[in-house]
Amino acid sequence: MNQLTGLLYGAFLGDGFALGSHWIYDTSLIANEFGEIASIVAPLPSTYHKTKKKGDFTHYGDQSLVVLKSVSEMDGFYLEKLKQDWLAYMSDYDGYLDKASKESLELLSVENNLGSPSDELGGFAILAPIIVKYHQDPRLKEYIEATIRLTHNNDLVIEMAIFYTNVILKILAGARPYDAIEALAPRAGKLINQSFQAAVKNINDSAVEFITKNGQSCHGKHAFPSSLFVILKNQDHFKAALTDNVMGGGDSAARGMIIGMILGAYLGYDALPKEWLNELNHLPEINRYAALL
Repeated sequence: MNQLTGLLYGAFLGDGFALGSHWIYDTSLIANEFGEIASIVAPLPSTYHKTKKKGDFTHYGDQSLVVLKSVSEMDGFYLEKLKQDWLAYMSDYDGYLDKASKESLELLSVENNLGSPSDELGGFAILAPIIVKYHQDPRLKEYIEATIRLTHNNDLVIEMAIFYTNVILKILAGARPYDAIEALAPRAGKLINQSFQAAVKNINDSAVEFITKNGQSCHGKHAFPSSLFVILKNQDHFKAALTDNVMGGGDSAARGMIIGMILGAYLGYDALPKEWLNELNHLPEINRYAALL
């Protein structure tokens, strides 16, 4: 239970911690405005998150909270409920609407269970509640794929999501992140294996160096190698991992949720920084719905 709770709360921390510098690509600007980020900070007034304040979530964390609420009410798995709950929330969302959400709102408003063709890894980042709820269900990966395709109908995203889900399952069974990734990468797709090899080869680089070189954006071909590197470099240090991630700039929120769920599952809830958790404005809601999983 400590691992599953760590997975869930770690993902939400990864998003909340990234809000302040999210989608700032200039790493010098991040360093100048925030210094080395070691606590939850408010977003700058000129960012994409003008409606947000310190302790809030980006649009990823907000959607993950919708997923958490939805699956907490389920006895079984019901894709249509997830779809309708997502549509109801995002149709009246007062935060930033990314392209994938805009396209999916239009596509899902008709009789369709396939959303945007977006290749952004954020489609998987919001799904920690599904992994926690159904981690022992043999159809877990089917649920993951079906849910992702509601907003990110893209085979590369699915491939990366299934890889990270398999990593998490190995961690829940007792493996260290490095060992799980090393075992799974050679049997995964070309980009996944290349990302692992690049991370190992450059493990002594700083996260800022690696992320800016290999990709800061939300697209899977960038977000995957960058998130993988931070996990491998900091597998025993949750706080350092989230700090490294945000200092690398770009779409640090999607990366942060994935880093948070994997290291949270490995290190457990007890290792999460409670001073950060207590600053999350939605913590009471997370507690309420998490208790029902």
